[in-house]
Amino acid sequence: MNCSLFLSQVQILMHAQQIKLNEADPNDDKNMYNWLRNKKYDLTWISLRHEFLIRQALTKISSDQQTAVIKELVNYTESNENLDPSRIPEICLDILNKTITSEIVQTESLRRASTFRRSIRMSIRSNRVSPSTLMMRTDQNNEKKSVTFCENPKIYSIYN
Repeated sequence: MNCSLFLSQVQILMHAQQIKLNEADPNDDKNMYNWLRNKKYDLTWISLRHEFLIRQALTKISSDQQTAVIKELVNYTESNENLDPSRIPEICLDILNKTITSEIVQTESLRRASTFRRSIRMSIRSNRVSPSTLMMRTDQNNEKKSVTFCENPKIYSIYN
């Protein structure tokens, strides 16, 4: 499946969702503006930013994974009936990124995985210095320094 076919399917899904939202609840007699439902409405389109990001993500997955992403996207839109059509490309990007991430994790070599585990173990260790490694002062000639305060403190006031 090429990128333009995938994008056209996402676009069709957006149009279908918008039609579904506009035709929802046709038996509502309380709504005074039922005549507006028969009026034609503007279709939503994929933004160039989303199109670019989807095309970029599609280069990283196979055609079988693309069909799985479309199926998951269709299932998501069917389960969320009140989904805004402009959110569909964002959800598609999210599903694509999850697919790419899972593919990377599955194809990663064991050597890198063990290095990753080792770095996690090292980061879990505390960064404190143990007391046994601290060196105690050996020369007792140095007196301990202490701070002394004046017995009669000076009090300053800020008045005119």
